[in-house]
Amino acid sequence: MYIDGGILNNFPVEPLVGNCDLIIGSSCNHLPVVTSIKSFGNLVDRAAMIAINSGLNTHKMLCDIVIEPHDLGGYGIFDTDAVDEIFMIGYEEGLKTINGNEKLKELILAQKK
Repeated sequence: MYIDGGILNNFPVEPLVGNCDLIIGSSCNHLPVVTSIKSFGNLVDRAAMIAINSGLNTHKMLCDIVIEPHDLGGYGIFDTDAVDEIFMIGYEEGLKTINGNEKLKELILAQKK
């Protein structure tokens, strides 16, 4: 039986350190503040996200740029019916990151030449 590598290392940036000129990380598991748990499913989802994110800050510090759409914090790992909304939130955050970062703008312009 196999499981997604995200269970053990959800942000595997270590193999890239020292091997890339620029490391761009994308973290889609933002944990919003929760004041109450409404169901057992919510509890399991929250516990899984906390476990998966346990080393996230350490890994993010190894990146030059991190894209982290905080609006995804309202979605759970089982919210597959919201795939289009989730995609658009990530897409918009990616565009904001590109437009707000001169290094990325230069990289994109260089690729177009």
